[in-house]
Amino acid sequence: MKQSVKRISLLIATILSGSLAHATNMLPMPQTFLTKTNGVLPDSFHVESPKASILATNTQSAKLTITLPNGDAMATGNAAILPVTEQPGLQFFPFAGVPGEVIEAHEYFAVAMALGTDGGAALAATVSADLIDSAGNVVSTVTLNDEGVSPDKEADDGIYTSVASISQAGDYLARFRVSWNGHQGVVYQPLVIASTGLGLTGNFTTSAIDSNNNGLIEAVELTFEESGVREAGAYNLNVTITDSDGGRISSGGLFSGPSASLSAIFGIEDLNKLGARPWIVSKASMMRDFDLLGSLHDIGTLDIDPDTFERPPMVIHGISGNEGIDDDGDGLYERLNVNIEVITQAAGDYAVSSDLRSSNQGRVSDDSIPNLHLTKGRNTITLSFLGGDIGRAGANGPYQVSNFLIYPNFDSQMTLAKWTELVGDTSNYTCNQFPGCDSDRESEIQRIAGIMCRTSADQIKARLNQIKALENQQPEVAERQLQALYNEAVILEKSGACLPSKGMSGDRAQFQETKPSTASEPKPYQRIGNEHGL
Repeated sequence: MKQSVKRISLLIATILSGSLAHATNMLPMPQTFLTKTNGVLPDSFHVESPKASILATNTQSAKLTITLPNGDAMATGNAAILPVTEQPGLQFFPFAGVPGEVIEAHEYFAVAMALGTDGGAALAATVSADLIDSAGNVVSTVTLNDEGVSPDKEADDGIYTSVASISQAGDYLARFRVSWNGHQGVVYQPLVIASTGLGLTGNFTTSAIDSNNNGLIEAVELTFEESGVREAGAYNLNVTITDSDGGRISSGGLFSGPSASLSAIFGIEDLNKLGARPWIVSKASMMRDFDLLGSLHDIGTLDIDPDTFERPPMVIHGISGNEGIDDDGDGLYERLNVNIEVITQAAGDYAVSSDLRSSNQGRVSDDSIPNLHLTKGRNTITLSFLGGDIGRAGANGPYQVSNFLIYPNFDSQMTLAKWTELVGDTSNYTCNQFPGCDSDRESEIQRIAGIMCRTSADQIKARLNQIKALENQQPEVAERQLQALYNEAVILEKSGACLPSKGMSGDRAQFQETKPSTASEPKPYQRIGNEHGL
């Protein structure tokens, strides 16, 4: 009984927890009365607003009589003289049993009512529920409480709860009676009690499916034991497996013949979605011809080793670590190294490429490895993203390693390849931990020249001086050449290469944009050559 009550409490909290927070989804509290043909309804109702509507269904108005408190029959002439009290409207949400699940005879189920107004929870109400069979007999009455006493989970939250059980199968009504601060309410909730015709004992067997006979499991089949011979009809079985973190997967099947075994097959793609063990077969439910027969809960543990599962050819496990690298000891990271864990079933030579992105700046950097050898099993691939790229982007971390592609080299006979849109996030780096953050183009050109080999550095600095000399005379030309030099410097930093001894391709064409020189005045690129002996 303790376990049942605990589970019912959790169900009540889950289903009703949002009801009072979203009072607009609740219904105004009505007063509903049921009576049989030619029956007299010995009950009363309470009017709380200047206008009250009385709706009588399945009856003739001439045969409907409503008696006032003074004994007179209600009519058009005397209805207006009744005193009324106008108060904030009471709203409600009733709950009997679990939506989508059949309650079996002798099984405990939840009976609950959420009460509130526009101002919040309705506290200190009196709430009871009569359980009425199809003949109109009250078979049980329970009192609901909001005092934090089991099965009520929390006191004074406006959710009044109780539990009940019914011994006979059939159709029932739960009649809720509510009294709060002068308000009266009567509402009905239908309730179905099923016979214990589920036919499952709660025992099951586990079978591993290995169709290619390589010793690895492709799927797991759970077959459930039945308590007797199944009646004719179409049956539907649904089974849920839950991990320790709350994750769940479901499977099932349709069975038309009474001799077919009731089983559910779970493929490794679904099983790999489960987290921490143990894995519990948490629910098995049965339907026959679209009628729910019932369900079993917390049936048992799935005893199977994930290490025996069939493995995909390539698995990108994610980021296993990341580290900023300060190559020159200036306190800034020239590189951001990110370790990616990869598991492959085939050893061979591969190539890798990937992007580094910022959530608000887009693509920040990229890296590629044209050739690396991976062994069968677990491998760690280190991508090295340029710190200057990160700094120039001006974005703070964490950064996302995305667009990750690994593929076999063209000289390999393997057809294996794997692309992953998002591998994972780095640590929380900031822009000012990398060179180039908040720097202008000239400063960046100077910084990059400082890390190039001497030939490249001298050419970059000479070109920068020439551009600066043009700023006053030809600012538009100087601006274009500064941008071009900046782009070339960034490319050099990314490639790690040095300039050729005669300068980069296109340099002369760029410098010929300056104003024409006279015969006595050498051209700008000639001055560079003269100054540096190139």
